[in-house]
Amino acid sequence: MGEAGLVTEEQLMDFILRTDRHSYRVEYYAQEISKRLESKGILIGRHDHQRPHDIEGPGNKFDPKVLFGLALGSRGEDPETRRKYVQPAIDYHRKYQKHHQVWSMPEMWQSMLKDPKRVGYVRAENIALAALDTLCYISEYKGYDPRLIEVDYISAMRKFIDEQHPNQAKIMKTVYKKMLVVPTPDVSRILCPYDIPDDLGLDSGMKEKIEMRSLETIRMLENDHGYSGLEFRFLTQSMDVEDIELEEI
Repeated sequence: MGEAGLVTEEQLMDFILRTDRHSYRVEYYAQEISKRLESKGILIGRHDHQRPHDIEGPGNKFDPKVLFGLALGSRGEDPETRRKYVQPAIDYHRKYQKHHQVWSMPEMWQSMLKDPKRVGYVRAENIALAALDTLCYISEYKGYDPRLIEVDYISAMRKFIDEQHPNQAKIMKTVYKKMLVVPTPDVSRILCPYDIPDDLGLDSGMKEKIEMRSLETIRMLENDHGYSGLEFRFLTQSMDVEDIELEEI
């Protein structure tokens, strides 16, 4: 039995929403920080074509080879499930996604700059996007939310940064400092992956790309893997039906 037979609709819905919210945050921060660096001609992620973040390109999180394994992550307490399904999905995602490729080799960044075939991977704007990904993931996973300016949260994030490779720590400190002055979008308001609120701050073009990629994935799961009703369930869970007054027919 493959991963598809092990994953419930609830696990899939939870994973798709978490992935969308993460993708949205990374793209939002990339957009807002780039605005503040516009006068210097810096556009974070300019050379990374696997965007929206995490959901486009080989090994993206909506690829069935990755999606079904990562959706089982909620069963992380089961070592056998993690070994057989979750970890292979993580490895596949990291192998083919550009931001993971560049981030995993900090000790080689300088030498790669001299290699015409690899220089595109280590442009500062690409590395900054990879740093954003890590910072957003840690803030989501550990609760070190940049909008919580209390000393404990800032100290925890700085401690995490200081534990990384010196090359990674240097750019993470720079990016994190920029994140702290950017209002954080309330991604908890994203309840339907193909109907994201318009007022969270991300450019409409990128928002629509996230929505379209999500809807494409939902329909793939329904048509190819038998998870019928996902599209409808997402839509209805995003509506507060108790507040809707229906006219009498």
